[in-house]
Amino acid sequence: MIEIRPTFWGVVSILAIALAGVFITNGQAPIFFRMAYLCVGLILVSCLWTLLAIRGLHIQRTARGLRQQVGHVFEERFKLINTFAFIRPWVEVRDLSALPGIGGSKVMAVSRRGEQRGYTSYTLLKERGCFDLGPTEIATGDPFGLFAYRKKFEKTHEILVLPFIVELRKFPFAPGVLTGGKADRKRTTEITPHAASVRDYAPGDSLNRIHWPTTARRDQWMVKEFDQDPHSDVWIFLDAEKRIHYRAEEEGEDTGAATQLWMMRQRSGTRIPADSFEYVVSAAASIGRYFLNRGQPVGLVCNGQNTLIFQAERGERQQRKILESLAYLQSSGRLPLLGLVNSQAVHIPRGSTVILVTASGDTGLLNAMDTLLHRSLKPVVILVDPVTFGAAYGIEALHMALEARQIPVAVLKNGVSIQETLEKQFVANSG
Repeated sequence: MIEIRPTFWGVVSILAIALAGVFITNGQAPIFFRMAYLCVGLILVSCLWTLLAIRGLHIQRTARGLRQQVGHVFEERFKLINTFAFIRPWVEVRDLSALPGIGGSKVMAVSRRGEQRGYTSYTLLKERGCFDLGPTEIATGDPFGLFAYRKKFEKTHEILVLPFIVELRKFPFAPGVLTGGKADRKRTTEITPHAASVRDYAPGDSLNRIHWPTTARRDQWMVKEFDQDPHSDVWIFLDAEKRIHYRAEEEGEDTGAATQLWMMRQRSGTRIPADSFEYVVSAAASIGRYFLNRGQPVGLVCNGQNTLIFQAERGERQQRKILESLAYLQSSGRLPLLGLVNSQAVHIPRGSTVILVTASGDTGLLNAMDTLLHRSLKPVVILVDPVTFGAAYGIEALHMALEARQIPVAVLKNGVSIQETLEKQFVANSG
């Protein structure tokens, strides 16, 4: 569509003055005729120029990695293609994506047919979630600045921003709660060190499960079946109850647009958003990755938009499921963590470690500890201090009660490194 710019009204004002001069002088002053002809001609030429200028312009967007995490810098390539031989003194590429801090807008000139102009934008990812990359709008106009024509290209892809994750080097895995010794006599689809029997090959079985001696002896494909690994499971309970989370006011920040040099400087200094729920999600994601990278089965239970339960499993697939779910998770739950624990504890195998991540200071959570201990489960608690996010209540009473019961506990605070807190506080509490 054509957009009238402020300069147009200036030309119209001059035209009105010229016409008024012609009327007042009864056409005896040729200068007013010339001014009127000039203004009318300028408007017609500018309008035609604008209509021709938008023809043959196309935009392409290519992204480098559509699964990234908070704190990384998203790199995207824009390419403006001209298939019509016409001079454009200016072409504005405007990125209308919903991604916070998007930095893909730019102004450039295009003149030759077949010319391609490109640039790379860098955006610091500050919020998790799924964001459309687009639509993209290009605008151009006449060299006199009277008109502009905007053309919109719909989105072509989207980016999934995963939670902020820290690389934990150590984490207290409570001693004495492993099943240990014998393998559990339960069949599993995963490959473990405990082969139990063999069976006929079924479509979809991987080659590394084939038992070659039996295959050779029976002259048909035979695959191994496995018992569960004796290691206990790790269950993460994430508290997404709406009423317990707070967001601190932050000072004004830049728009997020970045150069490549700026990107390299910012990678190590990225801060997680000052929101208690973001700290809860980040801690849960970091702990889950820590145990999954070490081959431990990890399960997840949370109470966001809906109650979400992932059974404890190993591997990259489980890690992807957990991180993607946490990317979409919102602090809109109504079920308290105590109710979530009481409803799910009966389904958790004895000997498992249960890690509760919450920003609640309710001492009623101690009842959940009793439930877990009664079922021979090992609780570990991570408290996010709501006072540092602007809440009026604290967690001191709950913190002291947990320490009195010798339950491992760590306290995360706004602006304090999650990695250092989880590594150092737990060492002190578990020692």
